[in-house]
Amino acid sequence: MGIATTLAIVSLVSAAGSAYMQNKNVAAARKQQKNAADVAQAQNQVQQQNDIRNQIRQQRIRTAQIMQASADTGTQGSSGELGGVSALASQTGNNVGQIASRANSQNSILGYQNEASADMGRAATWGAVGQIASSSFNIFSNTPGYRNTMANLFT
Repeated sequence: MGIATTLAIVSLVSAAGSAYMQNKNVAAARKQQKNAADVAQAQNQVQQQNDIRNQIRQQRIRTAQIMQASADTGTQGSSGELGGVSALASQTGNNVGQIASRANSQNSILGYQNEASADMGRAATWGAVGQIASSSFNIFSNTPGYRNTMANLFT
């Protein structure tokens, strides 16, 4: 019975060590995924700022073109010029809003992916704990002392 107990203890220690290392590696992977998500989020913000700058630059160019065309045709300050500039500003505002909405969606997706990764890590940890418990029960249930104890309980 001493050998069975020794083997059971060695098995449990090995399983516990394995679970610890698994948990440690999952935590490291989670940290790396969060770092990657942070970099992606920063990159998305830079892209958003560039897109907004491009929209505003295009608006300024088109506004200048409208104003120049009005000056060339002698309709400067007309309702046509003002309407064109106003419509252009409205369209630019809409485009900037869509850019910001896309960036918010991307940031939310990255956040949810981080949470999912953390949940998967916790699930893996609890799975390892369950495997340790199951293996220890299987080891001890096969020892003669356990069998005798269980046989005496139900007789």
